[in-house]
Amino acid sequence: MTYTLDLDDKQIELLIDKYQDYKIEVTNEYMVFRAKVATTTITVFNTNKIVLQGNNAYKLYVSICVAFDKPVLNEEKAKAETLEVNSFNLSIAGSDEVGTGDYFGPIVVTACFVPKESILELKRLGVKDSKKLDDDKIIELAKVIKNKTINASVILPDDKFNAIMNQPNMNMNKIKAILHNKALSNLLAKGINPDAIVIDGFTTEEKYFAYLADKADVVKENVRVIEKAEDKYIAVGAASILARAYFLKGFNELCVKYGYKLPKGAGPNVDKMIYTIISHGKGDILKDIAKVSFKNTYKIKKD
Repeated sequence: MTYTLDLDDKQIELLIDKYQDYKIEVTNEYMVFRAKVATTTITVFNTNKIVLQGNNAYKLYVSICVAFDKPVLNEEKAKAETLEVNSFNLSIAGSDEVGTGDYFGPIVVTACFVPKESILELKRLGVKDSKKLDDDKIIELAKVIKNKTINASVILPDDKFNAIMNQPNMNMNKIKAILHNKALSNLLAKGINPDAIVIDGFTTEEKYFAYLADKADVVKENVRVIEKAEDKYIAVGAASILARAYFLKGFNELCVKYGYKLPKGAGPNVDKMIYTIISHGKGDILKDIAKVSFKNTYKIKKD
């Protein structure tokens, strides 16, 4: 695991003196000092940031905090804070979902692994939360992301979604959790070794794993569920863009196959389209092109 601390000049001097006997070679010009203490590596940067990495890094983190009278965060909070602060120095696998708020079209979950060496390149290309990009830009960036990252996607068409939703104790968040876990499992099967795994937070971390309690082969190690992660981690932003591109492809295919210019989202235009389809005597196709458990269906049928 990885933890970070900010120390002043005097504290840095004392830290280096204390671990001088454990000194190892620095690997770039931004490092002032490195040491290996048992299984934990201490790296001191010229910004006065200390990075601790290794299986027992938290124990050393606590020791240094106590020595310099710094507040000691509990292990989970320290991990979350460190992950965000240090995100540009970590190779992260991120996952995000698209289509869960759309009445028509599939649900897509994509997981992307972005090695730290590729973060700045993807950022310069404009990779960010897909909700901040138009469809043309998404399709353009998706081609780049597909080639420059290791990725895996799971696509759930509407007919299968409707069948799953009819199962006992099933809801949208549980479906999301299952799809995220499947996408991440498929990604890890490609031989990657991420420093961390970040899931865009559609629920709490505790509830996410509770939704998967009855599933085998759950990806758990180094997994964090973080709210608005697509704005904080390039890997999650890349995943959101690629997922959106797959959603658009599936959505457009439905429009062509069934001959309707289907609207996105779940607003009044969707209600009008449902009414049109039913008035044409084609209500039976909704199970194949729409998430019929949405309130839109019942509202139109009631009217």
